[in-house]
Amino acid sequence: MGADTLLQGCKPATEKQLANCPFLTKLCSMIEPERLLFSTDDTTIYHGDDIGKTEATAGTIAIEVTDRQKQPVGAVFYTPNSKAKPIVVDPTGYGAIVIGDTNKANEVLAFDNLDNGIDTYSCLMASDKTIIISPQKTKQCFKKMVQHWSSGSQVIIPMTIDNKGMINLLSGVNARALVTVADMVTMLHANNSYEAILAADDTQLINLKDTTYYPEWRDDKAPQLNTPMVCDDGRFELYHDGLFFVKYDDSDPSNILYKQKMFVCSPIEIIAKTRDTSSATWGRLLQWHDDDSVLHTWSMPLALLQGDAREYRRELASQGLSITTSGKQRNYLDTYIQDYPIHKRALCVDKLGWHEEQYILPNGAIGSDSKELIVYQSANSINSTLAQQGELAQWRDELCRPLAEQSRFVFSIACAFAGQLLALLESDGGGFHLLGSSSMGKSLSLKLAASVWGNPDRYVKTWRSTDNALEGTASEHNDSFLPLDEISECAPKIVGKAVYMLGNGHGKGRSTTTGHNRIAKEWRIIFLSNGEESLQNIMAQAGQKTNAGIEVRVAHIDADAGKGLKTFDSLVLAPTGAAQADKINELSHAYHGVAGIAWLEHITIDKAATTATAKQLVDDFMSQYTELAPQAHRVLNDSLLWLPLVRWQLRQTSQAGKQDKQPQPL
Repeated sequence: MGADTLLQGCKPATEKQLANCPFLTKLCSMIEPERLLFSTDDTTIYHGDDIGKTEATAGTIAIEVTDRQKQPVGAVFYTPNSKAKPIVVDPTGYGAIVIGDTNKANEVLAFDNLDNGIDTYSCLMASDKTIIISPQKTKQCFKKMVQHWSSGSQVIIPMTIDNKGMINLLSGVNARALVTVADMVTMLHANNSYEAILAADDTQLINLKDTTYYPEWRDDKAPQLNTPMVCDDGRFELYHDGLFFVKYDDSDPSNILYKQKMFVCSPIEIIAKTRDTSSATWGRLLQWHDDDSVLHTWSMPLALLQGDAREYRRELASQGLSITTSGKQRNYLDTYIQDYPIHKRALCVDKLGWHEEQYILPNGAIGSDSKELIVYQSANSINSTLAQQGELAQWRDELCRPLAEQSRFVFSIACAFAGQLLALLESDGGGFHLLGSSSMGKSLSLKLAASVWGNPDRYVKTWRSTDNALEGTASEHNDSFLPLDEISECAPKIVGKAVYMLGNGHGKGRSTTTGHNRIAKEWRIIFLSNGEESLQNIMAQAGQKTNAGIEVRVAHIDADAGKGLKTFDSLVLAPTGAAQADKINELSHAYHGVAGIAWLEHITIDKAATTATAKQLVDDFMSQYTELAPQAHRVLNDSLLWLPLVRWQLRQTSQAGKQDKQPQPL
């Protein structure tokens, strides 16, 4: 929203509306009277993080905030005779309250304090001086204002010799610091002229651009990866081989001396500040590489820094970040993550899968070209099993097309694609259990299905875990596919409870340390299990019986295709079943992960159209089975989620075959 629109309802303030406010009266004597405006209405913010927020500006006095081209970019609203903080509306961050002419030949004096700026101008009253004052009480906005104005004018920032923080903040900016022993306003009030202050023996006029040249402590002269962060008596410097805390003697800004450097951790970058839609659960988006050059990304809640900081460091270390063993230097990492001045924002969500029109993955999002970055944030960094190798055409043509008549394998692949359709079709999800004797080929079916999303050896999970661990695994596969190998490895007494939990899509309710209820984990998944025994037999070993609720959540499928070749309907890739299994295993490891990403890219192009097509295909098929019992109807309905997939696959393969005009079925 432009500042012209922001102030269009304002009129020049009358003497009565200024209410004899000493501050406003003094300001009125220094600027054009028409620049003080009376605001009759409240203001709604139409930009940034505060969009939609209403500011109580009715009855206040507004002054334009302008850029160096005299264009209004915002406004500051003052309440006469009030100690309340002024309301600042400046979406640019570089706007300034300007006193004096903006002639480019003028010397510009920059202040971060309005009173100092007014007092300086009242003492100087010089036509060749322009005063600019940052309306926002933040260091970064002041720096941004100085950077903006110094691109077209000579800017001087008055400061005292003990204000090292200001020198460090503005190091590298194309401006000059006027460093004096006493505050310049005090010296002006003591009848010292500006020229006399400049000529004083204890006054320094420092080029701030030169103060970035800190003494070199590295023999290799390596460049820093980002802007250093000043902290206490040193600063953080990030290089290709690590994050270091370096101490300098900067008592003389014109001659800074190197003192000490300390290793903190291997290179880690702060990408963005994260928060949810209600501006809560703030965190930091972190990025680093392990020793194998594998990229890791984690949106870390800042709350982890307020407890036992070892927990978050343990998580970073488990994902390959090398952290110093020195206790004091480890604490520097807390400071760096929390205080690094990053301005980029990201929206964090606490669940993977669908978020409106986007599909959230552990390391990014696929879908709408939203201007805001959306990331998954959790207390633990997920070691994502999503991985890509090979090309989509290779996975489809060399691995899948030869298996088009293998019923068990086609069904397994279809399950791998079905999870993303659950939310679209408003289905609860569920699972299937491939039942058969040992060495039947059941695990191979799971690995082939897993090749849709990643390396089969890493993507396939095991039943050998507690129900608590399985709850976390299910949550990480929300709106997707979860293959679980060998149900006999799960303790019989928890099998029924685990199956019901997976299909029902809800975790256990828990309380926090303060006694409040913690939000239970939720998910929608398609899971594919296998084993030598049925669910009923396994539960019977623990003296339990299955009920209808469990039976509709996991349907049993005979792993034997009935052709005398175990899970195979025919031999198409090798002369024997064992050789064909080896070939499938080899190809699924050579080409994997690319089909799942292509599927997500396809269905997010037009989510509404995908939903409509999927619903129509399922409705058409289900209309053929109108007399089924409720339990059978649910099982059939859930098993048909793969029908939209077939349509998509046929479209993809037909497009690939347009060159030779021959149909290429999956």
